[in-house]
Amino acid sequence: MASYKILSFDKNTGSLVVQFAENMAPLNIDVPLTNDGLFIVGEELEQYIQGFIPTWHIERLEKLKNGIANVSDIESLVSPTEEVVLPVVPELSVEEQANAKMWFDLEEEKRVARVLVKFGLLKEDPTIIPSTIL
Repeated sequence: MASYKILSFDKNTGSLVVQFAENMAPLNIDVPLTNDGLFIVGEELEQYIQGFIPTWHIERLEKLKNGIANVSDIESLVSPTEEVVLPVVPELSVEEQANAKMWFDLEEEKRVARVLVKFGLLKEDPTIIPSTIL
């Protein structure tokens, strides 16, 4: 029998999270219920969990861990891609962040004011500043 580790049990969903191998993602397994409405336990649960173990995959991982003689034959098929270097984005200073927030808030206030005027809750948009032409 293969070994495994039960990482967690969720009583609300009746499921176990089981780790079968260190380099494999854990698997969520719903624990079946008996005719009496109880979770299966003991040997029955053990056999059920064992049925989920991908033994062929675990054996393959062990073989890979020990090394494969012709790995370079496969590696030679890989076409290297150019590494993409993203530009460094400078962090905004506290003042720049405050300024950006102020402009964002102002635009939000303008949107709210337009809606209030549209629905007749305000007579005119208070965010519009009258200008004087000289």
